[in-house]
Amino acid sequence: MKKKFLGKLLATAVAITCVANASVISNFVTAETGIKYEFEDGTYSSKSEFGNEIEGFSGTGYVDSQEGDISLTVSVDKTDIYDITIGYCLPEDRGSKNQILVINGNSQGEVGFAPSDTFKEMKVKSIKLNEGENTITFQKSWGWIIFDYLQIDTAVLPELSVSTKLSDPNATATTQSLMNYLVDNYGKHIISGQQECYGDADEKEFEYLYNLTGKYPAIRGFDYMNWTQGVNWDDGTNRRIIDWVNNKKGIATVAWHWFVPLDMNNYTPGQSLGNGQVAFYNKTSGNTPYTTFSPAKALTEGTAENDFINKDIDMIAKSLQELQDQDISVIFRPLHEAEGGSSLDGSYSWFWWANDGAETYVELWKYLYNKLTNEYGLHNLIWEWNSYAHETSSAWYPGDEYVDMIAYDKYNANGSPNESSIASTFYSLVEMYNGKKMVAMAENDTIPSLENLTAEKAAWSYFCVWYDRNPLFLSDSNYQNADTVKELYQSDYCITLDELPEDLRTYKSEQPEQPTTEAQTTPAETTPVETTPAETTPVETTPAETTPVETTPVETTPAASEEITIPTDVDAKLYGDVNDDGSVNSTDIVTLNKFLLAPSTYSLKSPVCYVHADCDNDQIISSKDSMLIINYVLQVITLDELGLNSEILN
Repeated sequence: MKKKFLGKLLATAVAITCVANASVISNFVTAETGIKYEFEDGTYSSKSEFGNEIEGFSGTGYVDSQEGDISLTVSVDKTDIYDITIGYCLPEDRGSKNQILVINGNSQGEVGFAPSDTFKEMKVKSIKLNEGENTITFQKSWGWIIFDYLQIDTAVLPELSVSTKLSDPNATATTQSLMNYLVDNYGKHIISGQQECYGDADEKEFEYLYNLTGKYPAIRGFDYMNWTQGVNWDDGTNRRIIDWVNNKKGIATVAWHWFVPLDMNNYTPGQSLGNGQVAFYNKTSGNTPYTTFSPAKALTEGTAENDFINKDIDMIAKSLQELQDQDISVIFRPLHEAEGGSSLDGSYSWFWWANDGAETYVELWKYLYNKLTNEYGLHNLIWEWNSYAHETSSAWYPGDEYVDMIAYDKYNANGSPNESSIASTFYSLVEMYNGKKMVAMAENDTIPSLENLTAEKAAWSYFCVWYDRNPLFLSDSNYQNADTVKELYQSDYCITLDELPEDLRTYKSEQPEQPTTEAQTTPAETTPVETTPAETTPVETTPAETTPVETTPVETTPAASEEITIPTDVDAKLYGDVNDDGSVNSTDIVTLNKFLLAPSTYSLKSPVCYVHADCDNDQIISSKDSMLIINYVLQVITLDELGLNSEILN
């Protein structure tokens, strides 16, 4: 592994650190006073117009951008990182809108504005401004935003402090090792990545990079787009993943462009679908062919849509199981780029999985997560979720317990390479998700330059250029400056394939050791255990009894000094509901296993929780109870079989 690259990235008093199992220490703050600029004093085209009819504006009025662009020249006394606050109004009948933020001629990507009939503020975080004059432009994407004022404040960057804890409490030791490695390098390095072209056997992108830089990327991007009923083509993706991880010693990230039927009204389960009868785009994307496939129907048992996605998930599960059998872990990025433009109803989305809006999308993500993790027993996945940086984006977030990393896809080249690190997007995402998750550039056109990454302090976990086919994202001078790519690949800041640990499966974190609170199983230990209600003897694969790598086995029965008494005067409401939230799920497994590992430290919150944890009703809380809950979550046993006293349950 490379030496820590300090350089410009850590030259300021604000250190970027990674401490395992810690929370964000500080949030974004701005100076108490700032410089304020009125948009009516700026430059705007004839397609925009001045106005003062809407009450509540600052200065002499405002500018309705309509179909035009608007620019302001601002001045700062030193080159630094700044926050900008925009005062704006966006009448509800116009809906959500996006604008392209351009700083000194360089696009920083789209900024989403939520509707508001009155003037309100929104912030764009961490923009690098040069000493002296700078031009800030809001370029029309959809337009029609009413701009009032802009304020400049010096930014104070947060510490990047994320946990190594995975959302899956039963993640394999190899998966945890990969997560540890990613966290250790977050804020210190950027890891290089390159997407392969699906179905291709050639190494075009990878040989180009090696010939240019003398290096291969550390991460290779794959896509399961052909592994569904609609295509059903084994294009060798798994074979290449296995080769990349086992033989090349690289890191794999896997996306899934999920094909579904174009017309569900005329589809029957099991029907063979030919070319042109499936798509993953929806009708609002502007692409053809497109599908109107409904996620809400797909989540409804008994529908043709539900039958279809379940069969597709089964196909994907078999592919992922093949990897797990070889102890291969991947960064898994399904259901990507859901929101599209700023919205809650999916009206500006690209893909079918957002067709029914944010709330349904979140349930679809959870459905897929639970199917693969809990039903199929796949514990070799680091779950990566794609976000936008709009005001509405957090509504699409499935939740911390279902996500391990945040991803953003950068496409902002416009006829020439855009080497900006888009630090404003990076830090907006850090703040949006409370600094709990690493933020990565899961797809991109232009690779940010080394100078911009370090000067703008954009600590992306990794980048991954999209493949070099129509258009040529990697080799075309309209997207990449070859010298810039070479400089970054050869720098101490960028990790390449040859600089990964010899064996990531046994990587030991540089972070201080933390107490292990959940079991981590090896691939052979993830198969659901077939039990009958009477068979409550624990099997060898119970999470409470699995020994984490390089640690001392923990006794699962409380020590005598911590003997637990099960209350006899409290009635059970739902056996297995260890956290007493009204349902039995993987969270209860985690809660119980933490308790078994350290009863005093992780005591249950109420007497009824102890009763619920004693699933076999033997007055002892042990790994047998944990195993019963696991088998219920895996649908091996029923709820009645989970709580042996069915009279109480009924």
